[in-house]
Amino acid sequence: MFTLTAERTDGKRLTLTQYGSAYTVTYAGFGPVAANVATSPRGMSNGDKINSTRRGKRNAMLYVTIEGNVEQNRIRLYDFFTPEHSVRLYYKNGTRNVYTEGTVETHECDQFSSPVVAQISIICPSPFWLGAQEIVKNISGVVSMFSFPFSIAASGMEMSSLTGEEYALLRNEGDEPAGFVATVYARENVINPVIYNALTNEAIGITGTLEKGSTLTISTNIGNKRIRITDAAGAERNALNLKRKGTTWPQLAPGDNYIAYSAQEGADSMMVTLHHNELFVGV
Repeated sequence: MFTLTAERTDGKRLTLTQYGSAYTVTYAGFGPVAANVATSPRGMSNGDKINSTRRGKRNAMLYVTIEGNVEQNRIRLYDFFTPEHSVRLYYKNGTRNVYTEGTVETHECDQFSSPVVAQISIICPSPFWLGAQEIVKNISGVVSMFSFPFSIAASGMEMSSLTGEEYALLRNEGDEPAGFVATVYARENVINPVIYNALTNEAIGITGTLEKGSTLTISTNIGNKRIRITDAAGAERNALNLKRKGTTWPQLAPGDNYIAYSAQEGADSMMVTLHHNELFVGV
């Protein structure tokens, strides 16, 4: 058994699988998205070599049998699945509680068939399903021995050894590495703050002073990477130009991740919270 709910941009929802619903739903395109694999010949040798791989968009298909007052329920379905409009799909079964977002491509319905079945195509830019429950972790108090001046060689570097007191443990139960949104509130001035994953040696930070009362927001989510600063008066500005040279956009690998933060000055004044959603390849 599964539950499938559509949500419009205004927050209004329609549960298509609710008991006694006017709809019976089947679907396709909810599993892992196929990979595009680019290859080239190995000269005169047998076989090819793989040059690159990537996964593209998800094409979610809904096949909705309309029952009861067919005309009324068909029009109601149009309200949630209008071509060119955005929609969010929530899916829940015994092992998954996830959602995806996309744009309705087509909504075809033969009004003279019996039974009347609507065929809906939704194009989702991301190949992944996101965990419906956002995970929030306050890691304040896990200041590490990370030192300055700071730079990362191309081969990477060892940040420090792991101890339970210096790192916060974040577990990613998803199928894929996931980005996160970090918020850093400065109780006092903080110079050159940085956040890093000790297991992957990935770090991100800014060069400059995060002034008292200001909040630094960093998103490492693929497709939505950003760095912004909100000052004590509430004015927000883009701070991507302050991204520290040599830093990357850390991801949370599946399994255990050890996250910490530091600063050239004022690390004890940093209040750090991480937000992330786990990523799944299919339902």
